[in-house]
Amino acid sequence: MRFPSEMPHNVPVKSNMDTSAPPDIPRFPRLGKRRPHFVVVGCLAGLVALGTAGGSEATLTPDAVRFVLRPVADQSGEDDEGDGVFDRLGNPNSLYLEVRRGQGRPARVSSALEFKLPDLANDMTVKSAELGLYATEWTYINRCSIRGYKGDGVIALTDLAAGSYLTSLAFAGMPAQRKHARVTEFVRMVAEEGKAYVGFQLREGTGVPWANGSVTFRSSDGGNAPTLEIQLGLRPLTAGLVAAEDGTTRLRLSFRSAAGHRYTIQSSTDLTGWTTLRSGIPGSGQTIILDDLPVLPVQRVFHRLVLEQP
Repeated sequence: MRFPSEMPHNVPVKSNMDTSAPPDIPRFPRLGKRRPHFVVVGCLAGLVALGTAGGSEATLTPDAVRFVLRPVADQSGEDDEGDGVFDRLGNPNSLYLEVRRGQGRPARVSSALEFKLPDLANDMTVKSAELGLYATEWTYINRCSIRGYKGDGVIALTDLAAGSYLTSLAFAGMPAQRKHARVTEFVRMVAEEGKAYVGFQLREGTGVPWANGSVTFRSSDGGNAPTLEIQLGLRPLTAGLVAAEDGTTRLRLSFRSAAGHRYTIQSSTDLTGWTTLRSGIPGSGQTIILDDLPVLPVQRVFHRLVLEQP
């Protein structure tokens, strides 16, 4: 059994790596200014266990913290000329898409929503992120295009025109469907840049050439609200180089441990054959730092952390 992931982790050794030791205690999530989202209720095995507040949820698993977040803002906006420039915002707590055919280019209504992200400790990362939308009804439009942007907790006209394409959702059959879109890479990038909010823009993605169409989503002021489900997990290993007293350069590896468990550190140059560098390392519930490991005379080396069987 490997901890906390079944996958080996690439830790290339470079001389410009950060050699500072990670803190033993992660930063607790801050409460948002607009509305509370989660509160700290305890700590277990180096992971912050979180309770619920303000309609959002957080639960603890053996190797991750799972958040189910509600939007801090969601709003529609209208592009009267169909030229990609939005002219005015709709009502808050309003999520829908619309295409209106006229004499010229079709007018369009798009929507945006933003979520307050939990803080990342130095040794944590976003393992997965999934946007959930509940479509109550639609006509002719059967696809929603999703774009991502870095938010600030307030929807502006510029938010409806910005962003990078992430994915799309398709609708079929009867109305009232909950759809989920994986947005892990984008949310991870925003979180690791230290941004407090992540935003998503919803656009009509069908390109209906001949008819008016619309999609209506449940907004944050009722049941089946949009959600952003995030799992935060530990970075299994962090690496750096340190100067030893004898003048040689040594490898430093650090990882967050769980009390009552033992670990093995292994290395490989090809991800096939693995050599044990250290075994029987007792976990303490805190960060363990090993700063006397040899630096192999190769261009690239991989290291992995293995949880020993009891």
